[in-house]
Amino acid sequence: MKNPRRKILQGALAGVVVTMLFPPFVVNPGGNKVYLDGFYFILSHSGYASYGTADISLLLTEWLAIAIVCGILWALTRDPKTPRVFDLALRFIDTNAAARIEAARLKADAITEAADTQSQSRD
Repeated sequence: MKNPRRKILQGALAGVVVTMLFPPFVVNPGGNKVYLDGFYFILSHSGYASYGTADISLLLTEWLAIAIVCGILWALTRDPKTPRVFDLALRFIDTNAAARIEAARLKADAITEAADTQSQSRD
C-alpha cells in the first residue's frame, strides 16, 4: 500500500456514490409521523419507494459521517516525515516573535544611544 490516503479518498468517494444511488426513503402514511421505509435504488419503483420521498436530511447526515470518519483516518495516516500544519504555524509564530523581539531590542538600543548623545551634547 503505497499511499493509504489515496485509499481513504477512494473509500469516501465510493461511500458518497453508494449513498447517492441508495438514498433513504421515508413514507408518511397519514398523520404527523414519518417512517423510514428503507434504502432503495434511486431509480427503482418497487414497494413504497414509488410513494415515498428521499430523506435529504438523513442523506446529508450519512455524508457528514463519511466525512468525519475519513477525516479521522486521514489524520491518523499522516506521514511522520512531513511536518504537521500546527508545527509549521508554531515555527512561523516563533520566528516572527523572535524577529519582533530583536527589532524592539534594536529600537530600544537606538533610543538609548540617542538619549545618551543628547545628554552629552548638553554638557
